[in-house]
Amino acid sequence: MTNSDLIEYLTNNIETLSENENIEFKLAIGKDSKGELPKDFWKSYSAMANTQGGWIILGVKESKDKFSLIGLSDIEKVKKELFNLLNNRDHISINLLTSENDVQKLEISDKKILAIHIPAAKRKQKPVYLTKNPFGNTYYRLHEGDRLCDDEMVKKMLAEQVNDTFDNEILSEHYSFEEDIDLDSLKAYRNRLSSHKPLHPYLDLDLFPFFQKIGGWRKDRTTGKEGITVAGLLMFGHFSSITAHFSHYFLDYREPSNNRWEERIVPDGTWSGNLYDFYRKVYQRLVSDLKIPFVLKQDQRIDDTPAHEAIREALVNTLVHADYSARTPILIEKYTDHLLFRNPGNLRLAKDEIMEGGIHDCRNALLHQMFLLIGFGEKAGSGMPKILKGCQFANWNFPVLNEKIEVPQFVSLEIGFNQVGTKSGPSWDQVGTKSGNSIHIDLDLSDEQKLLLDNLKDSLSIKEMLAIVNRSNRTKFRTEVLLPLIESGLIEMTIPNKPTSSKQRYRLIKNL
Repeated sequence: MTNSDLIEYLTNNIETLSENENIEFKLAIGKDSKGELPKDFWKSYSAMANTQGGWIILGVKESKDKFSLIGLSDIEKVKKELFNLLNNRDHISINLLTSENDVQKLEISDKKILAIHIPAAKRKQKPVYLTKNPFGNTYYRLHEGDRLCDDEMVKKMLAEQVNDTFDNEILSEHYSFEEDIDLDSLKAYRNRLSSHKPLHPYLDLDLFPFFQKIGGWRKDRTTGKEGITVAGLLMFGHFSSITAHFSHYFLDYREPSNNRWEERIVPDGTWSGNLYDFYRKVYQRLVSDLKIPFVLKQDQRIDDTPAHEAIREALVNTLVHADYSARTPILIEKYTDHLLFRNPGNLRLAKDEIMEGGIHDCRNALLHQMFLLIGFGEKAGSGMPKILKGCQFANWNFPVLNEKIEVPQFVSLEIGFNQVGTKSGPSWDQVGTKSGNSIHIDLDLSDEQKLLLDNLKDSLSIKEMLAIVNRSNRTKFRTEVLLPLIESGLIEMTIPNKPTSSKQRYRLIKNL
């Protein structure tokens, strides 16, 4: 939420102000009624920093679950106290308010308030906690409340802080290439490399040196210790060997039908149970009967479309970003109308950074490199943009990324198949016909406009639409994308008599 968004929100919602995951209101008037930083400010600061960030608004009173602007008479006093404590490491672990725009004096309805933007902390800055002890003093945000992190959550944050990657650990000498690695899996991987890069020099090596080169076996140059890496074990190991190190390791693929699993892939003893074989089995199931548009290249049908790439990327992301020390299994589910990808662990980046792309922070970098070598996965933080591109290509819904931050932690990605051109919606050349949504327009729609219309099953806010088309500039979005759709009679405002209302949403015009 930008400053202008915040002002618009507060101005237009004075009568119906409410808190949520990203907005917290506090009175902050103090004993002398001039203004004082409330003691519980720091719980909200910690909670928002450890989650997805947000705004804390000082000068707002709560009474019987209703909020009203009261204002602060001495804002400078409150600001001074804020920055004094922000730079006191005995009080709070880190000062995240490094931008001049993070603390804003606003005047709304003749009331002066202080709006404080709390950025989401980076992985290496977490946990953000009160006093000098993170245990018992670290919070996270859930809905409109600040929740105390238990010790397990704090330990996970501390581990994530110091470990750039978790899969380059060298296992003990009790693990051996001969006994713990499934050679058929490794050979299948090498065959894939041969088809992807026929002249790759690794292909001239025997299996064990090949395994070394791809990161399955490593030697620590400082200690001299060498052995199978965690990545090598996860990617190519026998299931029993993997669970000897990760006791909660489990892979689960499901296709539900009539309250039972019509198709299920789990480590049941009939196959290796490692990540590479799971990937091969599951990817084929995921794309086996999807209604995906094909691509023609030089009059030849190309079955590997951007939609296939999106599904591959989602599957690889699930496997390489998982926390295999956690108790939650990998879970992939295929429904008739959507796919669900779920991995244990939390997000290492803020959601907006992930959606925008360009930043790379993989929990298991060696595993990621192994998939990259054979042409699966994306580098340099371009994975989510590739997923978005594939969903747009197939006219699927905008993917939904969620995080459960409390233990057991997991991240889920849902890709919906409410396609245009099926019973769920018209194809673009059917819009305005009896088989469409009864909207007629002879308009050369941009890809962004098509994507928006496909996702307008219900009404959407400006913020939601910006996320769908992966834009941040509201003004350009209104001019280039939204207004032409309104003027063409394709969509309408839900509150037409108040165009600037913060409650404003947009919906398809039906039965025109």
